[in-house]
Amino acid sequence: MKRVLHVLGELRPSGAEAMMRLSAQRWRELGLQCDILSTGATPGTFAAALEEAGCRVVHLPFAKRYGFLKGFYSTVQRGRYDIIHLHTERANFLYAVIARCAGVNRVVSTVHGVFQFHGWLRIERCLQRLVMRRIGVRFGMISPSVATNEWEHFRNHGPRIVNWFDDSQFGPPTIEQRNLARLQFGLRPEEFVIVSIGNCERVKNHAAIIQALPLLEPGVSYKYLHVGFSGDTEGEEQLASQLGVRNSVRFLGHVSAPVRCLWASDVFVMPSLREGFGIAAVEAVAAGCPTVLADVPGLCDLKVLGDGIFYTEPSPTHIAAAIMQVHRLSPGERCRHTRHLSEVVHRQFCINAGVRSVALHLYQLPDPAQTGAPEAECRVRGIS
Repeated sequence: MKRVLHVLGELRPSGAEAMMRLSAQRWRELGLQCDILSTGATPGTFAAALEEAGCRVVHLPFAKRYGFLKGFYSTVQRGRYDIIHLHTERANFLYAVIARCAGVNRVVSTVHGVFQFHGWLRIERCLQRLVMRRIGVRFGMISPSVATNEWEHFRNHGPRIVNWFDDSQFGPPTIEQRNLARLQFGLRPEEFVIVSIGNCERVKNHAAIIQALPLLEPGVSYKYLHVGFSGDTEGEEQLASQLGVRNSVRFLGHVSAPVRCLWASDVFVMPSLREGFGIAAVEAVAAGCPTVLADVPGLCDLKVLGDGIFYTEPSPTHIAAAIMQVHRLSPGERCRHTRHLSEVVHRQFCINAGVRSVALHLYQLPDPAQTGAPEAECRVRGIS
């Protein structure tokens, strides 16, 4: 069995870490054992979940010191890895060079964000990416926006790969599932429920949703479910109090089954200032929740899915207008907007589609579809 070492930062329940947990068994079926190197100050809250999925987690806290680089070199050599897969922007150049010096033949790097460095830092990253390609590193781009940005800013290129979500869990609810979900969160039938899912970094722009709430039309009974934690949650709670909407906002923190939040809600809002891809948006669409997205890099790529996603500028006024646009739709109209889109994202961003794209375009393995592996399925539940 071949061995892959995935290099990440502190392990959290989002992004690449979530995809690794979902696909661990699938990689074993393809003959790859996945280890994960956490370079955060701590292994991270998601380390145990990854180990439960069958991934071996190694912790080596990042430091700008020789000892850290030596530790990484030793980790790579001891592991006898066939592939090193880099997921971090921080120090990816050093990781790549050390991995090649340690004798690893295949080093790949997934670009997860729209990085817009300027000045000397931009020149430095251009040169680093050039050297990485020259020593055989293969880059993967998670979205058209990432690919365009990498070329325009760094003259970097690489194949498009597919990010994936838990296609077995996220699907439109039955009427019973929706009613139970709303009951779980104590929501009244007349309440129009808004939800956002994601950590509270400033780039996620959750404050704009809170600022949009007082701008909703008078008479609208609403509740905002804020799912996610870290970052500036305390500041967002203070903002809600200052604007007089604190009683209408529930800060839920981390939720183990976010699909139930989507089932309980009438609109999902993602007002990020930029994204690499936006898995939370795909999950919302897959769960049949009407979706409002900021018209920014990463999220605008989902326009190719077809009509039914509402795009807006990431400002409070525009967000409020988009929410009201969804509010005016009848339940039947919302269903028609979301049903087809759910089927599309299940086909395009399921686990098997993502694993196949990485195996083919980054790891350059035989096509899983031609080796007897199960093909991707669309597991979409209908609203009854």
